[in-house]
Amino acid sequence: LVAVRLAVATRAKRKRRIREAKIVVGGREFAAEALCDSGNTLTDTVSGLPVFIVSEKFAECVDGWHGEARARNIEGFVEVITVSGRASLPIAKVDSVDVDGRVTRAYAALSERNFEGYEVILQNTMF
Repeated sequence: LVAVRLAVATRAKRKRRIREAKIVVGGREFAAEALCDSGNTLTDTVSGLPVFIVSEKFAECVDGWHGEARARNIEGFVEVITVSGRASLPIAKVDSVDVDGRVTRAYAALSERNFEGYEVILQNTMF
């Protein structure tokens, strides 16, 4: 049983599509390893822009997305439903996201978790 679970987990990790994303916030560019998640359909209800999820570690690199400045840069919230439950994540404006030459305006949902093997979970229209 342990061997089967290990094989399934290894196969799932190999099937992950990880891409390099260039994320521009406040005119400053950041590079991130991004998971292409076809199940991420998050959108901002006001603007209709796609919402991608960033790890806590990545958010700490962006001025205004952590510490006392974080509250000033929150523009709303998005409801996230996963296998582990529901959450309401704050969203912050992003100038652009470039994945393989496809440039998108978007919002970033600021997670309080870190991810294994990537820093960002892309919305399904961004790749």
